[in-house]
Amino acid sequence: MYEHRRNLFIIAGGILLTTILCAAVDFNSVPPERQFALLFGKAIVIMLATASLVKGFTRRAISEWDLVFLWYLHLGHVAHGQLFREGYFIGYAEGVLVASFLLPLRPAQMLVIFTSSLVIFMTAILLSPLDYTHPGLVHFKTDMVISITVANALGLLGNFYVYHERRKKEELYRRFTDLGKHSAMLFHDIKNLLTAPSIAASLLHRKLASHPDKDVVKIIQNINSDFKRVNDFLFEMEQIASSNEREVEIRISSLLKTVQKLLSSHIGDIAVECRSDGIFKAKQSYLSRALINILMNAAETLNRRRIQEPKITLRVEASSIVVSDNAGGFVPEILEKIATHIPVSDKQDGSGLGVLIIQDYIEKLGGSTRFANGPDGAVVTLSLPGRLIS
Repeated sequence: MYEHRRNLFIIAGGILLTTILCAAVDFNSVPPERQFALLFGKAIVIMLATASLVKGFTRRAISEWDLVFLWYLHLGHVAHGQLFREGYFIGYAEGVLVASFLLPLRPAQMLVIFTSSLVIFMTAILLSPLDYTHPGLVHFKTDMVISITVANALGLLGNFYVYHERRKKEELYRRFTDLGKHSAMLFHDIKNLLTAPSIAASLLHRKLASHPDKDVVKIIQNINSDFKRVNDFLFEMEQIASSNEREVEIRISSLLKTVQKLLSSHIGDIAVECRSDGIFKAKQSYLSRALINILMNAAETLNRRRIQEPKITLRVEASSIVVSDNAGGFVPEILEKIATHIPVSDKQDGSGLGVLIIQDYIEKLGGSTRFANGPDGAVVTLSLPGRLIS
């Protein structure tokens, strides 16, 4: 697939480069003393575009150099146009602002590209044979220089912000990936470690079923039951992790029961209530993992704060799933950091990944997450527009 893209890129790049090389320059409208400077400036643009194109083609797939090549092609077009028409500086300014937010380049790279582009375009303005002696155009060249300089400054600031936001998300995804790899290894090891004890507990239960001491029989039954519950939990987790990633119809009440069963050891005696139901069409693994983290966080907070008559309530409102508890709510500082996607936890040894995992999976479903405080405690709203079926 990448090879086909590269071939298309080579064809398109060759056509565009040939267009620049063959573009006619109206030397009659350029004073003789400026013709050499005009050709020299145009040659610089062509060399920059060619160098970027060649660098891009040395990579196996499309790289950032291909994008740089396209930028210099755009620069060559608007710089050449500015020599003969007054309004091309607008296209340059718009191109700078678009490139700063779309090109996945580092701020240092953008600084070099925009600085060289600014010099080339200002040279085109100075070499332009257009007559700016009209009273209304006396300061037009100054205005153009100010406009493109400001556009470059705004572009660099925008790129700096977007780049660091992108780096922040990449770091979070890396942490999620590492966590997933370690979890998969741990899951595999736990399954292997539990195989022999589970078989031994089952055999022991059958052997001692008629033991005269009822306490011994009860202990063996509890051990066997605990092993069975752990194996069921691991099986359910394996099903969630390897579930079909196609979107399916999910009844929220049924999903809540499954999650509640998985977290039975965490939830304990906490009352979990589904006040209103609904059917959503989504990837079950994404929605399951989001609800698992929400309920686990709520249960841990309720247990830690020792709430009398603890409860967790889930309801469906329009295209949203609302989960609330009566644990007292979020601390204001926590809510502020959640809004900026900063890993945060109110537990001393917490990593803060739970909230990020919830946000990440809901975003993958095209929705959004809102954390707030209600009358009795925390309220987490999962908005999934267009996914509610009934």
